[in-house]
Amino acid sequence: PILDLSMTELRLRDVGTANTPLIGLPGRIGEFASEQGSHPGPLSFWLLAPTYRALGSSAWAMFAAAAVIHVAALATAAWLARRRGGMPLLLGTTAVLAILVSGYGAEFLTQPWNPYMPLLWWFVLLLAVWSVLCRDLAALPVAVFAGSFCVQTHVPYAGLVGGMGLLAVGGAAFAYRASLTDPPQRRNHIRWILISIGLGVLLWAAPIIDHFTAETSNLTRLVDHFASPSEETVGLGQGIEMVLLHLNPWRFVTGQGAATGSLSSSSQVPPGSIGPGLVVVAIWLAAIVGAWRLRHHALLKMHLVVATGLALAVLSISRIFGQLWYYLMIWAWGITAMLFLAVGWTAVELLAARRTPNPSARNPSAPSLARLGGVGLVAITAVSSLIFSVDATSTEVPARPLVRTMAAIMPETVDGLSDGEASGRGRDERYLVTWADALYIGAQGIALVNELERAGFDVGAEEAWGPPVARHRIRERDEATSFVHLANGAFLEVFRAKPDAEEIAYFDPRSPAQRDRYEELRADVLDELQATGNDDLIGLVDSNLFAAAIDASVPAGTQDKLTEMHDLGQPTAVFVGPRSMLD
Repeated sequence: PILDLSMTELRLRDVGTANTPLIGLPGRIGEFASEQGSHPGPLSFWLLAPTYRALGSSAWAMFAAAAVIHVAALATAAWLARRRGGMPLLLGTTAVLAILVSGYGAEFLTQPWNPYMPLLWWFVLLLAVWSVLCRDLAALPVAVFAGSFCVQTHVPYAGLVGGMGLLAVGGAAFAYRASLTDPPQRRNHIRWILISIGLGVLLWAAPIIDHFTAETSNLTRLVDHFASPSEETVGLGQGIEMVLLHLNPWRFVTGQGAATGSLSSSSQVPPGSIGPGLVVVAIWLAAIVGAWRLRHHALLKMHLVVATGLALAVLSISRIFGQLWYYLMIWAWGITAMLFLAVGWTAVELLAARRTPNPSARNPSAPSLARLGGVGLVAITAVSSLIFSVDATSTEVPARPLVRTMAAIMPETVDGLSDGEASGRGRDERYLVTWADALYIGAQGIALVNELERAGFDVGAEEAWGPPVARHRIRERDEATSFVHLANGAFLEVFRAKPDAEEIAYFDPRSPAQRDRYEELRADVLDELQATGNDDLIGLVDSNLFAAAIDASVPAGTQDKLTEMHDLGQPTAVFVGPRSMLD
């Protein structure tokens, strides 16, 4: 596992120990290093941990645990649909979910990355809020759990869940008021409300404990960061455009545009026309009119949830500041799924009403029509699931070039450090792991900490990297008995020149032809940056390639070359030595 996935696995090992995580994964929140903030809560780690340990605490087990979380969301959504609408709504919901799952793909739904893990639980929240509006308060604890999981795991859900939460509270209040003349029903509602409150307190206990025990709580950092954005927000117009792009039915069915192929290109505004989205909005508005004419209260409440979701989506995206990364908006496909479900259900009810003009006496559909519709929905589910399964066979591990390098250097590193006869090595040493990363913003360094800890070594990192590796792994230089350093790119020769640094592992992922290609691209990029007035970025090409690749001032053609350089990679080596090696 690389970067965020390494950070996640480090925390999975901490669950159930004295260092059980109380907050979520670090994010682009606040200042880097000791002031860096994290996502609100640890719920994702707590939910991943049981499956992770049951399957052997391997990297594969962590990915399997993520899949289990998504399967649980699918089962919960199916239960809610069957509870509220019987078999017809269950078949419609599973068909929509099958398309949604196929669109996201196995890369998203097996990767324990915090923007991906809430994707299907967000849809569960929409269904649960709708159920509460229909006075089914047994869905209220489900809404509390789903909303808490989404917000704690990835903070961009905060506004979305907050808005949906207010809608659910309003629905619960109206349900309680309507039950005042029915004592058994009122007691039932009170029970579910109390259970929901208790569950909410339990789920948020860890962030609350952190708030009152940490020197500077994570919640404080979150409030400070979002109350005073360091950059301008993208604005309401951009929010509307992005929502319309996510209403494109072709992209919803095929998964096109759900993500992009590299880190650098994924930071750019996604292309596409808003035309299909506008057509979908027009059809949806017509469906609302149809539901209103039918006086179908459950349908109207589902449309209300969709309308609330779209409004919250526009506001949420409009408040994004900095780069408009795709993963900040992929939850929008869940709203699209709910919209299509509502429109499809409305169409069925309108057709049924047409066949039986008297709404109070109508049969929802003729037997033959019901069978045909059921077969069609099952076919959609089966075909979408088959497409998902076939596509899943070609799924690659995230950041494959980086993983390949780590897979090559780790056996040599473990063997080298296990040599207890050599000075500064052995399993009794207290290692401080440091790194100089010219390409991947520290991804391989954090992975090195994770893998050495997996191998049983006593390792820590410097204070600047405390938030990524978890603060209890911070180690001062004076506390270490030996030092391990990872260097790549231009930094590699710097450490090779140090007489007290002993190289114990090395790997260059490039073939001779790829090395020539890298140098050719580098020469072109340096010339183009100078020609376009980006002289300040020239130094980053050799010291922080990722930062150069995502800089908005870089022309698209140059960005493509930087991306290719990033994907080709550079040699990586691991050194061991005394403290003087770092001076």
